[in-house]
Amino acid sequence: GDARGLEVRGAVVSGEELEAIQQLHGLRVMRVFPSSPASRAGLRAFEDFIVAVDDTLVDELLTENRTLASVLAARLDQDVTCIVWNCLALTERSVALRPQRWAGPGVLGAAVRRGPLSGAAEHVWHVVGVAAGGPADLAGLSAGVDYIVGTPADAFGSERDLETAVRRAAREEEELELMVYSTATARVRDVVVAPSRHWGGPGLLGCDVMNGLMHRIPVHAQKVPPTHTGDNDGVPDGGARTKEHGAVAPQNKSAQRVVVEEVESLSLREGSDGAVEDGVDEARREERRRRRKAEDTRNAKSTDAVRSKEASVKPAVANSDRRASGRERERERERKSGERAGKSAAGESRKAEKSSAASAPKKASREALSRSSSSKSARRDER
Repeated sequence: GDARGLEVRGAVVSGEELEAIQQLHGLRVMRVFPSSPASRAGLRAFEDFIVAVDDTLVDELLTENRTLASVLAARLDQDVTCIVWNCLALTERSVALRPQRWAGPGVLGAAVRRGPLSGAAEHVWHVVGVAAGGPADLAGLSAGVDYIVGTPADAFGSERDLETAVRRAAREEEELELMVYSTATARVRDVVVAPSRHWGGPGLLGCDVMNGLMHRIPVHAQKVPPTHTGDNDGVPDGGARTKEHGAVAPQNKSAQRVVVEEVESLSLREGSDGAVEDGVDEARREERRRRRKAEDTRNAKSTDAVRSKEASVKPAVANSDRRASGRERERERERKSGERAGKSAAGESRKAEKSSAASAPKKASREALSRSSSSKSARRDER
């Protein structure tokens, strides 16, 4: 239960040490509220796990009756040292937290969820293509830089989690809130998408996604580290602040190009705690409204065309049904007439047979009487 054996540093952990760390569980940071103690400490949503608090592993520290909130509440306005594991950079670091009352929820200002460190960043879906006018496009997903990593409630734990969530939302005709990581801003954001089979293209989301080893979130080569107060105003070594939006961009030209491309579709502004906050700009919102209106118009025209076609087809179908019904009735009458004729002929035949059978004895009797009479007449003549 003692975490003092962990070597806390910013370097990448590998080999046996990496295997040992990934056997642990931690508290995954799912959301960090702006201006909160967690935000000021530099905790990052989705990436960071709190592994230990004051040299005690989370696995040993927390029980059914003792939560992180209760532990931090007991240390209100005191410095708490946490060991934090970053599942993307594969690094561990020491973070000083000071739980305190602030304007938001809790004393930390972060939502956490307990989970294993092993495979924490494996079940992500890389957005590799976005269809124009589809649900993903209207939600603001970007091909190449966006990774769907989970929902605000939990990160994906298997490859089927995304499919299950999308199908459920489409079946219940509900919007789906997804947690999306962008390699351009190096941050996660919440994206609300409305899965549908009727948007006019293939699939429920209107985007191509892939997962697997070749589609994992890349290590922090293109990441924008969290902004902190200090002499360099939060700009890390090797980074430069862009003039247009105040965003941190790496000196690497290819990485900078990706950041700039993403900045073009985002409106970046400085938050009250110095962190860069993103929101969809007015031009993009207007474009989405225009596309929704065009889609609604296409759907309405398609519906009217279908109804008109159905209206024109119905009389023809009715006439055809009546003609078919009349022919069927005529065939039925002919069949019944044939059956009656057959029955009548059979009856006449039976009557003739009965009549013939009944008259045969009488005829034989008459013939016998006639022969007897002729015999008597012959004998009289002889006498």
